[in-house]
Amino acid sequence: MKKATSAELMEVRRRQGVKMYKKGFNQYEVAEALGVSQASVSRWVDWEEEGGEDGLASKPRPGPTPKLNQDHKEELAEML
Repeated sequence: MKKATSAELMEVRRRQGVKMYKKGFNQYEVAEALGVSQASVSRWVDWEEEGGEDGLASKPRPGPTPKLNQDHKEELAEML
């Protein structure tokens, strides 16, 4: 079984928070239950209203720009 990443866990928390909010819990109650700020809950609700379920999905982080291009990587591999 694949271990969940922190991004995946945050997505689960966002979805759970929006479900709670839609069931009638207020932002304060959702925030307290999930250990987040009320502002986060507000953002999640906005994202879901704007983008539906996809609005709550985790987005990949690009990471730093590589310092070596493909030619340099190949040259390094030959040297090693």
